[in-house]
Amino acid sequence: MPTDGLATQRFKLANHVLLPIYVELAQTMGPSAPARPKGIVEHEGEHGEHVVDPEEWLGAIDSVVTPSQLRQFIQKSKIANRKDSLEWLIKRYVKRAGVSQPDLDKLDFLLVQYLSTCHGDKAEANDFPLDKVAALLEPLVGPLAKPLPPWSVKLNELADEMKAYEHLQDMTKHELVDRGRKLKSSIRRQPNDPTILITFARFNYLVRATFVLLWQADVWWIEEGLKFLETRGEYFLDCAAVGFSPIQPITELYPTLTKWKNPSLADYALDSTYRQLQGLRHIVDTAMGPVYE
Repeated sequence: MPTDGLATQRFKLANHVLLPIYVELAQTMGPSAPARPKGIVEHEGEHGEHVVDPEEWLGAIDSVVTPSQLRQFIQKSKIANRKDSLEWLIKRYVKRAGVSQPDLDKLDFLLVQYLSTCHGDKAEANDFPLDKVAALLEPLVGPLAKPLPPWSVKLNELADEMKAYEHLQDMTKHELVDRGRKLKSSIRRQPNDPTILITFARFNYLVRATFVLLWQADVWWIEEGLKFLETRGEYFLDCAAVGFSPIQPITELYPTLTKWKNPSLADYALDSTYRQLQGLRHIVDTAMGPVYE
């Protein structure tokens, strides 16, 4: 344990926040989680000390938890998905950011989740300028470079491009996420560069916010299309292409759409629900015909 007084206080505070998070995370990981040593307890002992320094165990979990596992856990956890918890996790992963690509991916997610916690999930580019993002993230990752590097112009152009998207499929058609990843891979030299972390956190946040907005718009469009079909006396659709019945009652699609109104924030390009949603929209659009286009 740290011996310096201030370092000891910081250590105890960090583990007071982090240890309960990692205990819950380990439970969700199941057998893949490193076993917790018996001396590590969730709450401090009589003298304000943990029996065993938990840092080694926390680091072992950091090393094996995947970005997907961490993302799913934090989005569902009441204690991890809080502003103070995310701040500690971000600081922790900033220090680990040079270890591996998975750690960089985890840090990228944590930064976006933090922005979402602070700002909500429905901002547009002009509502969340870079200086506002920097004010939130600089205390956690370091200062933004001034002037900004040349590549930031291209990233800002990608962010502005999203404003013109009208349908969820536009994000895939224009390969927005892939283009952002390629730009990032072409410039990232020092993994924990604050300017890279902050500018791409804003971009990734805007991708997520746009995804949520367009997803919900597509769900609304499908619902309106189904209602229109019912007014024409059509009560069944061939939905075999998206995993439903070839004679699917329209009335049975409404509960599914209700469940879909709040999308999963996983990698949507790989998400089966995303593909179902896009497929169902195509089926409904085709059934309505040009009269409703």
